[in-house]
Amino acid sequence: MRAVAIFVTGVVLAAIGQVLLKKAAARRSADSIVLSFFDPFAIAGYLLILASTVTSTVALKVLPLKLTVALFPLGYILVVFLSVALLHERMRRHHLWGMLIIVAGIVIFNLGRR
Repeated sequence: MRAVAIFVTGVVLAAIGQVLLKKAAARRSADSIVLSFFDPFAIAGYLLILASTVTSTVALKVLPLKLTVALFPLGYILVVFLSVALLHERMRRHHLWGMLIIVAGIVIFNLGRR
């Protein structure tokens, strides 16, 4: 159970990192591409994605691959919710359909699991 918590933490860190990178990209759209790498949001995003990679690698040593395949797509859903909450984006119909398809895929993938 501890490894699942570590893996889910990695998924959450990656989602937050992606949102921070998106915020950095929006702030630096007119500046040079080199300066965009030094944006504080970009640096924080890269560091969170690095931490996500480390936590996921640690968890993958003990978790069955089938479980990680089911948990990983939850990050996509989290990115949508974080974008709505932190970046004030609108959730559109295609976002809802995408999340429903992800959840349905997870359920179908785990139907035969005992």
